[in-house]
Amino acid sequence: MYDNKWFFHKKEYTALKKSWLKKNNINARGFIVVKYRLPFELPFKDNTRSVFKFKGYNLAIINQSKSVQNEDIKGFNQIKYFTELDIVVISIDSITTDNEESKMHSAIDLTLDFLNILIISLQLKFHISGIKRISRLDLDQIIPVAIIKSTSFQDSSINLYGISNPHFNNIYVKQQPLNTIEIDTLIAFVNDYDKNIFNNAILYFRDASNLLDTGNFNQSVISIQTGVEIFMYTLLKQILITKGEKQKKQIENILKLGYKNILSDHLGRFFESEDVKFTFDEEENSINIINGYKKHVYMLRNKIVHEGYICKETHAVNAKEVVFNMIPKIIAAVDSSTVCGKINLHTIAAQKYIT
Repeated sequence: MYDNKWFFHKKEYTALKKSWLKKNNINARGFIVVKYRLPFELPFKDNTRSVFKFKGYNLAIINQSKSVQNEDIKGFNQIKYFTELDIVVISIDSITTDNEESKMHSAIDLTLDFLNILIISLQLKFHISGIKRISRLDLDQIIPVAIIKSTSFQDSSINLYGISNPHFNNIYVKQQPLNTIEIDTLIAFVNDYDKNIFNNAILYFRDASNLLDTGNFNQSVISIQTGVEIFMYTLLKQILITKGEKQKKQIENILKLGYKNILSDHLGRFFESEDVKFTFDEEENSINIINGYKKHVYMLRNKIVHEGYICKETHAVNAKEVVFNMIPKIIAAVDSSTVCGKINLHTIAAQKYIT
């Protein structure tokens, strides 16, 4: 039932039509309303109605701020604030049974992008603190969406949906207890932790997977690239030590070089001597064991960090796949090397440690 839990209703539409739609010659055919609950308070009065143009769409927002008093440990109370708001996508096309599902999912993507631009604008223009950009992991487990196919707002023209949010970050995960053999393996792993030279790289790979699963796509890409850099520096250090051709100070100086220099001038030459193609600057080439890494991981991370790019889920997933296909190939090439088979790769060699 479309009731007072939704802020956008016939009365709001009538006011919107009078104040904005007619003035801008917009003939609304229907509406897609996405309801959000943000974990902080926005600086708007309750029931503020505002209209925006965003990516070719007309969007209206109606908000209501609330506070909740939660009982904390030992009887102390903590007040938490949040904002509920309806973001209305004004449709000038007919919403039909055939297109409503695609319009609904597109509206979620569109309104989430809009919310972040709105939040960024508040931070930049008014120096608002206590708010932050959001991702899907900040949202509730169910995202309510209302499809309103007619400006009459009759019940027969309104469909309500609850869209599952797979990135909801408070889902309880039941842990499967370790068996006796696994406990013994864990004890051995902890006891030898300092000997496992690739642990830090593995940790960042695992973090990247977890961040991806919770919808934090930017940080996932940053973590996966950090893991690769740690892996490459650690690998080069072990190659130089194993070959025994350079003094400790020389190795330290090499490891102070820039990352691209490490890849092209040192690891690249090593793999070339082993008849393995390892080329950082090359475009797509399936023979290259780091194929696609520069474009889909290295440059993507730089775009996020230096340009403020908001990464899409598909790009973050692709970055992970590129790296997790690349690392086993590097390990296999090093493992077959005539001089570097002694390098301790056992902690990362098993595929289960990087997936």
